[in-house]
Amino acid sequence: MAALKKLRSCFYGQGARSSSGLQSGDYWGHFMSNVQQEVFEIISKQAKIDIGAIKLESTLKDLGVASLDAIEVIFDIEEHFNINLPNEEVDFESGTVGHLIEAVERQLAQKTG
Repeated sequence: MAALKKLRSCFYGQGARSSSGLQSGDYWGHFMSNVQQEVFEIISKQAKIDIGAIKLESTLKDLGVASLDAIEVIFDIEEHFNINLPNEEVDFESGTVGHLIEAVERQLAQKTG
């Protein structure tokens, strides 16, 4: 998992924006998991920020997401993936977007496993 995370971070955030709102030119879209892409889109829509501003190492606070909006982001993610994120897996202050994605992936794995 750490290798995949490192690989994602190597390719994230470079290249031109496509009409779909995703980045291209350096294989960014090829290496981003569906979960990561969908979480980025939810955060972007809810926070009204450009998807290119979202990094795996960003916190919701770094992205300017207020605490009430952060709760909405979590609700939207839970609803979208039909999961429940345990409270200990969600840290609005210091938890990164990458940690949030990992928590979603864990919940999805438990659901299908």
